[in-house]
Amino acid sequence: MTNKCLRCDKIIEKPRHNKKYCSDKCRELEGGRRWREKNPEYGRNYMRKNSHKKKGYCKRWRSNRRNKFIKMYGGKCNCCGENNKYVLTLDHVKNDGSKVRKGRSNDAEYTKAINEYRPNLYQILCMNCNCLKEWYKKMPYNNEYIIGQMGFGS
Repeated sequence: MTNKCLRCDKIIEKPRHNKKYCSDKCRELEGGRRWREKNPEYGRNYMRKNSHKKKGYCKRWRSNRRNKFIKMYGGKCNCCGENNKYVLTLDHVKNDGSKVRKGRSNDAEYTKAINEYRPNLYQILCMNCNCLKEWYKKMPYNNEYIIGQMGFGS
């Protein structure tokens, strides 16, 4: 006899004593879902009263993620050597950031850069160097034009 998990519809092999869930995790999640359905106002009221906590948590998480990226990729601008963390930013070496990101947030890009650690795809630039790279298609301090090698024409 086989049963299906009430939460995820997995087939439960060898069900014991009318087992309804495939794992403890499914049982706990389903119990929470049912409770939330019966008490919808609790969640809304909690978020109204504690939105500042969530905002603070999200801000700390983003800051920690960004700081981890900066530390992992050298902690200074690859062009001019600026090391003020407030002006450093993620840069796509091949200038394909808009294609790569498509619908994802900057947080997702930082997470991807940290998880993959690919210095050939990502680098740190300060805001000035990043803007100059984008506008003039050259790295400002070594006057190296990147038009030909990055696919910006001939």
